[in-house]
Amino acid sequence: MANFFGDATDNTLTGGPGDDKILGYDGNDILDGLGGDDIIQGGNGDDSIDGGTGTNRLSGGAGNDTIVSNGIDDIDAGDGNDYVRLVGDDVITRLVGGLGTDTLVLESAVTIDYFAGNGFELFDYVNGSISGDSGNNTLNFSSLISYKSMGLIVNGGGGDDRVTGTLRNDQLSGNDGADRIVGGAGLDTLSGGADNDYLYGGDDADTLNGEDGADVLYGEAGNDTLNGGIGADSLDGGIGSDFLYGGVGDDKLQGGLGNDKLYGEDGNDVLIAGGGSDTLDGGAGDDYVVGGDENDTVFGGDGADSVDGAGGADTVKGGAGDDYIYGRAGNDILAGEAGSDHLVGGLGKDTLTGGAGADFFVFYNGDLVADIANTDRVTDFKAAQGDRLDFSNMDANTNLAGNQDFTLVGGFNGTAGQMTRIYDGGVNQTVFRFDVDGDGTADMALVVNGQVTSGWLL
Repeated sequence: MANFFGDATDNTLTGGPGDDKILGYDGNDILDGLGGDDIIQGGNGDDSIDGGTGTNRLSGGAGNDTIVSNGIDDIDAGDGNDYVRLVGDDVITRLVGGLGTDTLVLESAVTIDYFAGNGFELFDYVNGSISGDSGNNTLNFSSLISYKSMGLIVNGGGGDDRVTGTLRNDQLSGNDGADRIVGGAGLDTLSGGADNDYLYGGDDADTLNGEDGADVLYGEAGNDTLNGGIGADSLDGGIGSDFLYGGVGDDKLQGGLGNDKLYGEDGNDVLIAGGGSDTLDGGAGDDYVVGGDENDTVFGGDGADSVDGAGGADTVKGGAGDDYIYGRAGNDILAGEAGSDHLVGGLGKDTLTGGAGADFFVFYNGDLVADIANTDRVTDFKAAQGDRLDFSNMDANTNLAGNQDFTLVGGFNGTAGQMTRIYDGGVNQTVFRFDVDGDGTADMALVVNGQVTSGWLL
């Protein structure tokens, strides 16, 4: 091994093709190992160190150093604001930033792995950023120990990168390429950049930004914010009370556990509530929006939407456009709003309001009960506007096979399949009653505000 030693002045020391030991000592030194497996120490001062090819041990020492790695290197930047460039297809076996604001720049495909038990020393990255250029980089800091509260700032650059954050609060960006970014613990911000990316928030309250491309975003634990950006994205909030924004494109949003808020925004989106009392808004486009088992607020937004409350006592609104609105189980509030809508209350004591447009109020067997205090109510029926009460899906006679039609009569006489209509001017409501078994008593009833003289389908 050849030895090269500097002094307290500014030295320029260059090794040879073999294994060298180069010590700069004090001063602002320029140290180049060239070939071989070298040991290079900058010492005090603002040094420039290039390990060259081979398996090298590079130490900046105190000062604002620049270190270039082009091999299988052990790097200790030392104290100061250091700048570390990885310019080859590097494998970094140890990387220590030291005190100061350090910057790590990746200029080719690089592997840095900090999984526990792999023999690599943990990176005490107190402050600073990591940036990549083109190339498919793998950066795993999942078991990194930082003695400050700040995590990493990582920019993957071009290429299909694999980035795993620390236990702290990280800012991880994939930039160009189909990237896979995992935040881990901490309050992380993940950004996919261009192309089709996979973002996984991990524990704590994270912010995930898909940006361009058809991205997959999963919040996991914590109260997360997910932004799909441009493209047909898939967003899943996971556990916690999350905010999900689809952005531009035909997106799929799923709330998961917790009281979530889902906004489809532009595009023909699919929104699914999951557990918790959720708020869903399809936004622009022809959306499919469905609640969960809890008490949800479900809104279609603009476009011809299919809006479904599912279980629970839900508020379900169509918004603008010709919508299909389903309450399902539970005591629901349904509103068609603008457009010619179809409203189906389902099981439970439901309140149905059509709004502007020619609306259909559709009923099935099991939707209505005989007690008018606990059955469905239509609040704004207007036959002249084109509204219709659709009883055609209700079987009028349970004693016969098939779906029988009702017959409007003045009063029940013990014949199955009869329907009566009575207006009560004192409370300004019309009550429809239905006898499906022929016992002369009502098996189902419907209450409609105002006087109804026409506009039903049998």
